[in-house]
Amino acid sequence: MTDHDSEALSQEWEDQQIVEIPFDKLVLWSENPRDPINPNADNTEIIRNAMNGRHSTDAWRLDDLALKMGGVYDLSELPIVVYDKQKGKYIVYDGNRRIALALIGRGDVPDFDVQLPLFPQDNIPCNVCSKRRALEHVLRKHGESGSWSPYHRDLFLRNYMGQEGSVLVRLQELIGAVDKYPTINQRYVRDEILDKAHLIEMGLNPDAEDFGVAPEVLENLVREIVGAIERKEISTRTNRKNPVSALDEEVLNAVRQSSNNRVVRQCDQFGLFGEDDEDCPVDGKPELGLEAQKGTLKRSSNKRRTARSKPKKYKAFGGILQLECGNVNNLYRTLDQLWRLKVAGQITEEEGFVGVFRAGLRLLVEAAAREYSDAKNPIDAYVTRYEDKARALIRSKSDGDNIATFLQTNGVEKGKLVSLLNVGAHVYTSSCSEDQALAMSLLIGSMISVSHGRQANKDA
Repeated sequence: MTDHDSEALSQEWEDQQIVEIPFDKLVLWSENPRDPINPNADNTEIIRNAMNGRHSTDAWRLDDLALKMGGVYDLSELPIVVYDKQKGKYIVYDGNRRIALALIGRGDVPDFDVQLPLFPQDNIPCNVCSKRRALEHVLRKHGESGSWSPYHRDLFLRNYMGQEGSVLVRLQELIGAVDKYPTINQRYVRDEILDKAHLIEMGLNPDAEDFGVAPEVLENLVREIVGAIERKEISTRTNRKNPVSALDEEVLNAVRQSSNNRVVRQCDQFGLFGEDDEDCPVDGKPELGLEAQKGTLKRSSNKRRTARSKPKKYKAFGGILQLECGNVNNLYRTLDQLWRLKVAGQITEEEGFVGVFRAGLRLLVEAAAREYSDAKNPIDAYVTRYEDKARALIRSKSDGDNIATFLQTNGVEKGKLVSLLNVGAHVYTSSCSEDQALAMSLLIGSMISVSHGRQANKDA
């Protein structure tokens, strides 16, 4: 069979046709919603990632699939693939687990003890589609059937189908809520408990990028909601239509106060209120929108208020690092300079910048890791080796407790860094939280200080 351009696919079947494709022409989809990793990963790396213990019993479940398939592969279950003209190969959009088992069976990925069905050895029939058609098939087979969680379905819709991010996607990006509190990753929770009306009733602003409150306040609220669900105070039968009644009043008051403080800060920023203005919404929400206030309210006094103290803003990587000369130091200095330019206002593309910065963080960790291992993917081993030491170094600082809280608030918890690095390098638009990128840099800065500092004891 000769390679063919996806533009030449037959239109009689709406951008799809069945073709026998050699296994060496198939590339597993690194953007698979089950477990997105480095977009440049090859088949072996993707399969090893799926079988490394973290995912063999989770999203991929290759052992279970092999058992369910019986003794012989069913040729009617066609993988869905898209021809990549640049690579000259076919990307497997659906059927990644089946192709992974076939590659293991062929011996392409050795050292895995899996009881396998009988697969074709050279070619396998595939449904070759346009990218648009393949995405539609994937969504229908997994997003609509319930095999994906609500969060992964929503993430797929946002990343590939042009829809806005759902409340679950936004909560995950802001505070890592889905990873930390899997209880919220349920359809009825997303659609009925966290719907727009209830979010407003809780004191949040659903239209604000950060819901109009501080991240730690938002996380406390999510934790309270999860607790109420796990205590059965909110369920499909209890308080489903009135979830706010099951939440602690102190938590709700904190949300409302944080929201009110945000409005007051906006008032101060635009100079809308003087010190004695009765209309300043200190104890409640303003009756007029911010734009209306700007146009209709006048300053009643020329007095200036005493400036409020601002929350501490950490420097990228925790400040200037003294590292050994080499690639790691060069990459660190480049990323640090980029962050300084952003802080100075010389880089205005905020979301694009943060995505690129996070991709750079992964490159930095990979460079540090490769100096200690010749393995194909040494990042896991490097993080395992140095994360605890880095966190201990952070806690030893005078403001270590505050930094540790900042890391936790932004989802940079123990054991999460590799996943955050992979997602940041892979799906730029789903990793645009500036605070989370900063928190990651603080931990990574501490890690490379331990491993590559001028006085570092590498074996300590």
